Amino acid sequence: MSGPSDSRDRSTRHIVVVYPAGLGHYVDREFLGLVPGARTTFVVPDDEFARHARAPIEFVRAEYRTWWPRRADFEMATTGIPNLAAILQSLRPDVVVTYELHSSLTSAVARWAGPASVPHVVLCYETGPPAESCWGVFPVTRWAAQRAGRTAALVVAHTDRARRSAIAVGVPAEKTVRLYPGVYLPEAPQRVPAVRPRFGYLGGLRANKGLGVLLSASRTIATAGGPPPFEIVIGGSGPMADEVRRTGAVAPFVRFVGWVPEDQKPAFLGGLDALVYPSSATRFLGLVRWEEQTATTVLEGFGAGVPAIGTTSGALPEIVGSAGWVVPMDSPSALAQCPRQVADDRPSLRAKSEEARRRSESSFDIRRVGIEFGYLTQDLARAPAASP
Repeated sequence: MSGPSDSRDRSTRHIVVVYPAGLGHYVDREFLGLVPGARTTFVVPDDEFARHARAPIEFVRAEYRTWWPRRADFEMATTGIPNLAAILQSLRPDVVVTYELHSSLTSAVARWAGPASVPHVVLCYETGPPAESCWGVFPVTRWAAQRAGRTAALVVAHTDRARRSAIAVGVPAEKTVRLYPGVYLPEAPQRVPAVRPRFGYLGGLRANKGLGVLLSASRTIATAGGPPPFEIVIGGSGPMADEVRRTGAVAPFVRFVGWVPEDQKPAFLGGLDALVYPSSATRFLGLVRWEEQTATTVLEGFGAGVPAIGTTSGALPEIVGSAGWVVPMDSPSALAQCPRQVADDRPSLRAKSEEARRRSESSFDIRRVGIEFGYLTQDLARAPAASP
């Protein structure tokens, strides 16, 4: 892990990113390290990001503390860095970036950025309508989101759904822009056609990702009479691994391959005809706590020319678009029907595969995203942000 250099070229913009605890994927945030004419420093809670990063990013490790009983679902809203102001002052950023309007780190940076005359950019993944979501209904997080939206120089929403949510909570529309995150695209995707259609799931073996729905759909297929003309390959790790194995025992067309290392992802994806991404949602007191956002694995599949079978969870229909199929969330019966219909329509499958690659190149290329972020932020002056 590297820290900032003592000798600085002040003609190069310095982007400092305060990375929250509790986020999952890393690759779709690396576009911040690919901004032309800029050097990027991430403030991080541990070495995990540094181990995975492929972009030229510097890292500063800080002490992160939670002021609420630690729960992953609320971690972003309850995490602080005791000496954050001193860290930011020492790094001398030209632009400081945080995640999510409602997060406590965003609030802390908002308090520092105004007096320091440093533009503050908020990356926004919030996808649920504020009136139906925990972050938008609870007074503390709603107020934090509104304040951050007023004081930030720019709010970069990662989906159209997230942009609408930001505007609904009170962020001025002229201050928001949609910019999809990106992934690294293979120059020449290696497709390995299977003998029969192959559908795959890759990710955490958890209920919120809809894995239980997929397993239920697989058992329904197994009892429908006769082996299906396709197979389902499941890769990943998590608390539902044993249930995956049990399903494979009663549905032999389901094959569990366990955790797939990062360097083996291209081969796994390249062997699929379609990626199954059956995301669900989680709730707390009847309010949406989590729903699917940008679905990094779907973006990686698109790069390999693999279309997706998604659900109506969050922004997933927007991400899948014309490069796949969307079924109702939490519906094993609908999900059970889809693979057979897709397998029977090979021309449509080929067309969707071509569209997936086109969509990845036009919207989800991480290097293009870095360039676009540079355009969006290049004119942000070192001037005080708006008053809260």
